[in-house]
Amino acid sequence: MPYGHRNIDNILQEYRKSLAPPEEDWPFDVQLASRCLNKRLYDESLNVTELKELCGIQSRNFSARFRYYTGEYPKDFLIRHRIAAAKRVLTSDTYNGSNLMELALSLGFRSHSSFTKAYRSREGVAPSKHISSQVKSHTRT
Repeated sequence: MPYGHRNIDNILQEYRKSLAPPEEDWPFDVQLASRCLNKRLYDESLNVTELKELCGIQSRNFSARFRYYTGEYPKDFLIRHRIAAAKRVLTSDTYNGSNLMELALSLGFRSHSSFTKAYRSREGVAPSKHISSQVKSHTRT
């Protein structure tokens, strides 16, 4: 495994482990879905339909129910945390500036463009704007 990829994986796993567990007063299905989202945060194939299947949830209004208790829809939860994890990688002193496509795939995005679009939508800038200044200075020399 390349050094850069190992650094990315370590940072992403640290981020995932730092996520708060579900609230105890949430309904069981919302707690279960929250745990599943936390566990499979970077799984490219995870979407609301698969989440419901994995958790055995048959409710048609599950996304609205999830939002009622957590404050956001499951898809928004995934994107918000994937972007936050990306930002942590990009601003890390240990990130070696490896290509953004590798990072996008590690985060569970299907392409560089979907990652960049989601990042820009959430952060207001392209992901490359958040790369640590230390990394930028090393890549210029």
